[in-house]
Amino acid sequence: MDDLAEANKSNQDTINMGGGSPFPIKASREVYTSLFQELANSRAEIEKLYGQYSAPAGNQETRDKLAGYLRKKFGWNVSSEHVAVTNGNQAALFVLFNMLGGPNESAERNEILFPLIPEYVGYQNLLLPGLKVRAPKPSIQILNDHLFEYRVDFSRIQVTEKTAAVCLSQPSNPAGKIHSETDLKKLDYISNEKGAPLIIDSAYGAPFPNIIFSECPPYWSENTILLLSLSKLGLPGLRSGLIVASPERIAAFSKFSTSLNLAPNSIGAHILTELVSRGAIDHLCSQTICNFYQEKIAFASSKLISSLADTPCRLHHMGGGFFIWLWCEHLPFLGRELYSRLKTKGVVVAPGEEFFLGLEPDWSHGRECIRISCALPDTQLNVGIELIADEIVDAYR
Repeated sequence: MDDLAEANKSNQDTINMGGGSPFPIKASREVYTSLFQELANSRAEIEKLYGQYSAPAGNQETRDKLAGYLRKKFGWNVSSEHVAVTNGNQAALFVLFNMLGGPNESAERNEILFPLIPEYVGYQNLLLPGLKVRAPKPSIQILNDHLFEYRVDFSRIQVTEKTAAVCLSQPSNPAGKIHSETDLKKLDYISNEKGAPLIIDSAYGAPFPNIIFSECPPYWSENTILLLSLSKLGLPGLRSGLIVASPERIAAFSKFSTSLNLAPNSIGAHILTELVSRGAIDHLCSQTICNFYQEKIAFASSKLISSLADTPCRLHHMGGGFFIWLWCEHLPFLGRELYSRLKTKGVVVAPGEEFFLGLEPDWSHGRECIRISCALPDTQLNVGIELIADEIVDAYR
């Protein structure tokens, strides 16, 4: 993370393909700028936003609007009592992991189970002492000479009375894996049997920002905790998000969160309320944001596949998000060494081994992978992919 920050501030020639910042898409920025200008022109509204704490669960109008949106679009039986505003998914997950973990009436729940890895590297840093990560190996499906896909290996999934929660990202960060509705229902069922919720982090997924390249509606049940974020809409500076869960869990979350944050961000909630109220959110996601990243991914994937055709490298099947997950099978040196070599060439990527949470370090597969962000200007993306491909081809010679 230090290298990513350094790449952003110190060297304008460094191509930062390792971070998770969204691209400043012009069309979406124009929408947000217009909303902020309207807000600035309404003195009463803006003074209310910066001059008052919101309620513990967030702005009531935002909660009402989002619940109505979810009822209408997906047919979910939810009210505002099922919704809370958060200070972003990272902060929300810190609260959830540590709220759900710990002693209860029947057992000491001290494990967070990640059913499919690689998974978002930031999760493991959100656990207070006493909580631990558990993650089984995935199965690997070879799709063709250029593509592969991770699958949940249900024979290795064990949800027990020690499991505080089962957690996954959809689409997955870093690999862009889309979990099928069948798999989500199965995970939900086996979690619920042991009294553990299924947490779905939809930072890149549906209903917004909906950076998904096929039809994939969000999954939710009374045992599911769905996290939504404004960051990948192009609003990372607002640090705002929402969770959708049972009223009991929303109430518990709000109490726990209030002790840490006092109140959630009001400005992000206001912007989302306006987007939903005006019917603009779906068009913005599907026609602007998703299309933008899909074109970036298609270009970079095609270039990598062509450039690495004579190597044993494969890309993970890209279902959504804006990362490419590259597996360099039988790489002559570790992925961290590839990361270091690329860094000397002026390209920063994310070494893959960091994303294999809770796994024994002796599995070589994790050390053969890197994550590549495609949220860059076209010229930088093209040069960055060329430098990555050249370095990998040289490594196999």
